[in-house]
Amino acid sequence: MSALQLGPAIRVAVSAKIEYPRSSVYIFDMDTGFAPKVLVIGVDPDMLDPDDWGVTAEQNAMVKRLIAEGEAALSAAGYAVEMVLIAIDAPLDDALAPRLKAEAWDCVVVGGGIRKPPELLDLFERVVNVVHRHAPTAAIAFNSRPDDTLDAVRRWIDAGDRDH
Repeated sequence: MSALQLGPAIRVAVSAKIEYPRSSVYIFDMDTGFAPKVLVIGVDPDMLDPDDWGVTAEQNAMVKRLIAEGEAALSAAGYAVEMVLIAIDAPLDDALAPRLKAEAWDCVVVGGGIRKPPELLDLFERVVNVVHRHAPTAAIAFNSRPDDTLDAVRRWIDAGDRDH
């Protein structure tokens, strides 16, 4: 939230609730303007068993770095972003549903780590259905890698409601 300097001793916090097409309420920030709310759901690299998934500590570190860079890119582009990294065996009602219900999300991105491995098809379907159930007005987008998350969000947020 920004503050408006009215004089040497007067600072006024400036915010306003304003309706916006995809979200129920936005907070207007004098520095960033409207901030569409984006939730990114991915697999938690720290929860992958290297023996089961054939991943090394170096690969996990690289994925975590790319996730952080993707989050930073979304924030820098003016989105209010939150990341939810889940274990592949986590009950989604505990790990995901509370976050989906807590905000009026404009876009929910399901990461490629959930969507792409054939072994995780069941998880992917469950995630999509939990998103649909608890964030029915949110656009659902899919990234291919952590570093193309911004592109995935822009396909839906910038386009508004797409019906094709």
